[in-house]
Amino acid sequence: MSERTMPGTGDLRLWLLAIPDGWTRMQMGQFPASSFKFPPGTFQCLLETRNWGLENQMKVLVIASSRRIRRQLFEQAQAEGHEVTALEKKPRRSWFHRPRHRVIQGDVLDERSLAPAVAGQDAVLCWLTQPATRKSTTYLWEGTANLIRMMEKQGVRRLICISACGAGDSRGHCGFFYDKIIQPLFLKRVFEDRDRQEELIRGTQLDWVIVRPARLTKGQARGEYMVLTDLRNFKARRIAVVDAIQFALKQLSSNFYLFQAPLVTY
Repeated sequence: MSERTMPGTGDLRLWLLAIPDGWTRMQMGQFPASSFKFPPGTFQCLLETRNWGLENQMKVLVIASSRRIRRQLFEQAQAEGHEVTALEKKPRRSWFHRPRHRVIQGDVLDERSLAPAVAGQDAVLCWLTQPATRKSTTYLWEGTANLIRMMEKQGVRRLICISACGAGDSRGHCGFFYDKIIQPLFLKRVFEDRDRQEELIRGTQLDWVIVRPARLTKGQARGEYMVLTDLRNFKARRIAVVDAIQFALKQLSSNFYLFQAPLVTY
């Protein structure tokens, strides 16, 4: 299954539900719905129009291990009108002098420090990462466990967790070089922890979505990508960080992929 949306207020959203091999790519542009021609083999198309306005604004807590990713999450979420809070282990002074920036000091490995950040939020957007290591690690699992416990205590139900291609049933669908060399030789321990993290989330009573981006790049946003839950006969390629975040932000107010782990790729 693949999804493509046009950004902006009063979005026209086209869902394409798929053809024999389980997925299809959808090309979109600025055109009237009446002019859209369906690809051969498509057996169902649902046309949905939504007005993405103030009713979709949320209070969102952003948690990310990488400072660069955290800043990107923060800025894109804020650009979409959300009231955003960032969790920082060691906040930089410059953050506090910017308008509309709310930063709370805390660490996912310290459950008590999460309380003031989680309190009052509508949702949490979490992207934890771990450098390659040959030693067993529990950082992803432990940090996520602390976060989930605090969300349950504070009554915050929505969790969007950004994972990675190669975790769970997406293993073996990330391309030959990644599947045969990078993951087994350099990231084996990290993905063991990533699998524990995903399994932990699946066992909660939260409203969760696990987003699995393909190999990340620093490229410009395309605004066009494939979203797949059926990976049979498919190999992911790559996706820009900005597009991966765009898709994750959509899950804050959409239930389309609720309790699923979609893979996002070009």
